[in-house]
Order: sequence, then structure tokens, then C-alpha cells
Amino acid sequence: MLNIIPFLCSLPASFEVAILAQTEQASRSASYELVRQLGQDHVLIPILIAGSVVTVVIVRTLGAVLKGSSRERTRREIAAFIAEGSIDARAGRAVDAGWRQARAGLNPPQAVEEDGSSG
Repeated sequence: MLNIIPFLCSLPASFEVAILAQTEQASRSASYELVRQLGQDHVLIPILIAGSVVTVVIVRTLGAVLKGSSRERTRREIAAFIAEGSIDARAGRAVDAGWRQARAGLNPPQAVEEDGSSG
């Protein structure tokens, strides 16, 4: 392999272009042959459907993971606010309960004010 590199470097530019063109043409014809063969064997459509299903599953899984991690990050932030005293524990629970109800499709509870009254 190492002996061939100096040989390839010493080739004229026109020969190099011809080799690249033949390689590209062979690659293109192999791709066309593969697609033609898959079409003749009637497996192209099932392959496309299976690929689409796999893609949808991957996208939905990634979406669920991102949603769960952002929910957990928000809960940690609420806990940090409670720990530093910016909000009290009752207000933090109300915020968390409101988000849970919103996810379930229910109406979120009324906001809890500092004196304990709602509204």
C-alpha cells in the first residue's frame, strides 16, 4: 500500500480525473442497480415503510426523554426556590400540581397568594 502512494502522486492530472470519473460512474451505477433490484423484488416499499416507522419511534422516544428531563429540571428549580426561601413549600406544591393537572388535561388550580388565599 505504501509503495502505491508515490506512484499515484506521480500520475498526470488528466489520468487522475479519469480515475475519479470511472469511480464515480461505478458508484452511481451500483446505486442504480441496487434500487432497480429492490424494485423488482418488491421489497423497496416495505423497506421504506419500516424505515419510516423506525424514524417515528426514534423521534418520539427522543421527545419523551427531552420532555421528562426538562420536567425534572423544573422540579429541581422549584425545590431550589423553596430551599432559598423565595417561595414557600405550599406555593411550590401548587405550581407542581398545576403542571400535573395541565398534563392530564384538567384545569390548573387557582394561584395561591402569599397570605394563603387563592385567586
